[in-house]
Amino acid sequence: MPKATKICLAGEGGQGVQSVAEILAAAANDEGREALYIPNFGVEQRGGVSIAYLQIADQPIGAPKFDTADILIALSDRSVHRCKQYVSPETVYVYDSSIEGVEDALPKEGEAKKY
Repeated sequence: MPKATKICLAGEGGQGVQSVAEILAAAANDEGREALYIPNFGVEQRGGVSIAYLQIADQPIGAPKFDTADILIALSDRSVHRCKQYVSPETVYVYDSSIEGVEDALPKEGEAKKY
């Protein structure tokens, strides 16, 4: 079975993480691809960590959950900490390098491809 692209988008409530994931899923569907989007909000809802799990594939997607992301985008310090378990050496890790105080939670050399 062909592999789905697994994307994890994370940020603070209000940064548009869920909107971006919805747009990506809709675009994939419009192109005839399979897309599965699962929102996850912190208990605070607004201002808490917001995570969107998205999978895109050419075939039906077997399971909604995944252990590691192919692409992880972290937009805040708390999202860097919350999503570190989804990183593998193959993960493309995108984050805002101006975020301070997250050095201990960022992937080390060889643990991900950082951008």
